[in-house]
Amino acid sequence: MVRRPTWAWIALTHGILGIFGISVPGAAGLDHASYYELDDAPHSETDGSCCESDCCCCVSDCCCCPLWTVTADALILDRSRAAPRVLYLDQFAQDAPAINVDNLDPSTAAGPRISVIRHRPDRSDLEFTYFGIDGWNSQAGLSGASFQYAMNNLYGVSYDDIREIRLGYGSELSSFELNLRRQRNGWLTLLAGFRYLQLNETFQITDWYNGPASRETFLTDTQNRLCGVQIGADALLLQRGRLGVNALGKAGIYDNRSREASSYTYDRTAVTAKNNHAAFVGELAFTADYQLTPSLALRGGYQMMWIAGVALAAEQIDSTYLGVPPGALVNSSSDAFYHGAIVGLEYVR
Repeated sequence: MVRRPTWAWIALTHGILGIFGISVPGAAGLDHASYYELDDAPHSETDGSCCESDCCCCVSDCCCCPLWTVTADALILDRSRAAPRVLYLDQFAQDAPAINVDNLDPSTAAGPRISVIRHRPDRSDLEFTYFGIDGWNSQAGLSGASFQYAMNNLYGVSYDDIREIRLGYGSELSSFELNLRRQRNGWLTLLAGFRYLQLNETFQITDWYNGPASRETFLTDTQNRLCGVQIGADALLLQRGRLGVNALGKAGIYDNRSREASSYTYDRTAVTAKNNHAAFVGELAFTADYQLTPSLALRGGYQMMWIAGVALAAEQIDSTYLGVPPGALVNSSSDAFYHGAIVGLEYVR
């Protein structure tokens, strides 16, 4: 960096040279504006000396950069389906599959994401981000003649002569993260930090085999608590006037404390199990920002997230036994994939 001297140093230098009879042409009439016009050297690095202590030097010139950046987004994400698994067989069609787990298609859900960045003079910024979505729900079912359907070994249980089946699925995801961001140059920022995610799910199977009073229900709840560290990069891909395009990528390793609770109403059995398992979370997003005012920008984009090594409720059927006596092992080797739109505002102060 080319450091611009303060006016005190300019006056002192002029005085010393005057003692030795050396004059500086034009120095007496040099004002603040003309001084900046004379110094056209680029400023690509900063040590925080050109502005006040709460400001930083911008890449292209010496100015007070923002102290805060606050982003408020709406995430509109689709969630991948659970792994296929035949639940009931059609006894009137030579035991052909009647209904499958992947008949449940989690609906698109929306939720808020808030990000706050505290900028520092040395370009080592602190960032806190939260998002939460709890609206992935799906239902499926079928009705037939009496004695038409049979269980396909559900939780170690097999009964037939079933006439109606109803499935229900619910899922929610939340995330908290605290990162240290380091700006490397005018277009690339690296980050590293701590992240906590929680993924909770519920899966329910209800069937009727001899009228309304004959209802029986399987119910499974799973909880995943992921704690770990992540690294990432935020890159400016394009800047054209008020429009900017960014790419953000993150990847992290986590310790997943997973828990399962399952029950069966007919035999009045219930079981719980816990497990610790390594998990991975990867995230990639592309956003476009349009500057409405110097402080406010409209943003939109596309985001993807992959979570590997978690316990999904619909994938506990084959690792859980709800006969007598019951038992369970948590299956925490499943994956979940999320993708969808980002719409929001960014405020800089």
